[in-house]
Amino acid sequence: MQPWPDDLPLFAPVERCIYCGARERKLTDEHIVPYGLYGRSVLPAASCRECADIINREIEEPLMRGSLLAIRQFFNMPTRKRNKPRPTHQNVTLRTREGVERTVRVPIDKAPTYVFGFSLPVAGYLAGRPEVEEIYVRGEAVCTNPSVTREAAKAAEGEALKLLEIDQQAYMRFLAKIAHGFTVGFAGVDAFEHRLPPLILGRQAQGRSPNVSATHLIGWDYLPEEPFVADDMRMAYVPLLYGTGTVHTIRLRLFGRFGMPAYLIVAGPGVACSA
Repeated sequence: MQPWPDDLPLFAPVERCIYCGARERKLTDEHIVPYGLYGRSVLPAASCRECADIINREIEEPLMRGSLLAIRQFFNMPTRKRNKPRPTHQNVTLRTREGVERTVRVPIDKAPTYVFGFSLPVAGYLAGRPEVEEIYVRGEAVCTNPSVTREAAKAAEGEALKLLEIDQQAYMRFLAKIAHGFTVGFAGVDAFEHRLPPLILGRQAQGRSPNVSATHLIGWDYLPEEPFVADDMRMAYVPLLYGTGTVHTIRLRLFGRFGMPAYLIVAGPGVACSA
C-alpha cells in the first residue's frame, strides 16, 4: 500500500477552529487525513475539542474501526495504540438461504477484505443542480484478496459471505473533512467560503438551504487529466475558474490501485465569488 506523497508542506498554525470558527477555545492539531490511513500532514491549532469529538465519534471511529478496519489490518496500516497487540482475527458474517446469519472468527490472512467507494455524478455545485436533491449513489466494492475469498466461500458450505456494511453518510463526511482541511492548508483559512463544515459536523449552514445534499459538493472527478491512476492515496488542490471568480476544489482518490473512483470536491467559492 503506497502512502500519501512525502513532499507535502508543513502548514502554519491556523489559530482558529477550521470547522466552527472558534478562536477562544483550546485548539488542537488536526490531521488532514487520519493517522490510521498514513495521514502525516497536520494543521496546527486548527480544531476545537467540540468539533474534534464530533468528527471522531461520528465519522472517523465508525470508519476506521468499522468499514475500513479490515483493509487497514490487511495492509498493516499504522495505529496509535502501539503498545496494544494488533488483532489477529476478524469477524466474518455468513448467511443461509433462509436469511439466518452467524458470525465466525477467522485469521486476518484468511478473511475476505474489500475496498469501497461510490460512483457519483459531477458535484451539483459545479453542474448547476439545486442544493437539495435526490441523487442515486451506487456503491462499489473490490475484493483485495480474491483467492482467499474463494477459499472462504468454499469453506462456508452453502452459506453466503456477507459483504462489508458501508456507512455512506459517514464516508461522504470523511471525504469532506479531508478536502476542507487540505484547502485550508493550501489556500488559507480566509481565502474561501467554507461550504463543507456543515456537512462534516452534521449541521445546517446558516443562510443556506436545509439538508444540503452531500452530492452538491462531492462528485465525480471529471477533469481531463488523470494523475492518480496508479497511486493508492492521492489528493491535489485545484482552484477552478467558475463564473466571475474562483471555486476551490480538491481532487481526491483513495485505493486507486483497486480502481476506486476519483472525486472532485468543492470546498467553496473564493471570497470574491459567491454562488
